[in-house]
Amino acid sequence: GASELSGGFLGVDIFFVLSGFLITDLLVTRYDTLGRLDLRDFWTRRARRLLPPLAVMLVVVTAAASVIEPEQEASLRLALLAAVTYMSNWYQILHHVSYFDAFSQLTAPAPLDHLWSLAIEEQFYLIWPVILWFLLIRLNGRRARITVTLLAATASALVMALQYTPGGDPSGVYYGTDTHASALLIGAALALAYPLASLASLPIAQTKRLDAAGVAGLAVLAWAIGHFSGNDPAVYPVGLILAALAAAGLVA
Repeated sequence: GASELSGGFLGVDIFFVLSGFLITDLLVTRYDTLGRLDLRDFWTRRARRLLPPLAVMLVVVTAAASVIEPEQEASLRLALLAAVTYMSNWYQILHHVSYFDAFSQLTAPAPLDHLWSLAIEEQFYLIWPVILWFLLIRLNGRRARITVTLLAATASALVMALQYTPGGDPSGVYYGTDTHASALLIGAALALAYPLASLASLPIAQTKRLDAAGVAGLAVLAWAIGHFSGNDPAVYPVGLILAALAAAGLVA
């Protein structure tokens, strides 16, 4: 209901950039240390961190929804299956669940609709380490790896632009892993360009430049959150890319 923050949904993309940065930095650091990527260990650690709280949340929310809104039980069953398998975003695409209509009408979305972004995260955790492993062993030089990652981000943005229909419901392209991967990949490219360890030991002149980029990124994000809305055609993908680049500057 805060009309002056109509672009608050861009917070998801800020988180995607941060997540793509941290996960990629973690994987590359381990590769540099061990000379290999222990994917089983990486996936096990993610499962230990995410599955227990997810299980608790699903049990509590499902039990509460069954008591408070028993008429939702049939649809909740399928949404629960999608949540457990981290496919909530594709479930909502297939069932034409509108992300922005619920908020524009100020009605509460279904209890598990918010898990679409966690689903994209988990799919990224599953697929990106394999792609990154391939880049690390096949491409010599940081610049080549950064270029390929940014090309992948560009491809995702292009798919979003091609699939988006101006004036229509943008939920289909907003939920898609393929169409909404740009922010994650921009964060990943930032980690390849500026690993976390190197950011802590940069020369003062370079640190000042990154600080300036961070201040500029914060200003752009503040403007975007107050300017864009979910039904603004400029968001897909220009607004999302702008927010992701601003978030990358802020993270750096």
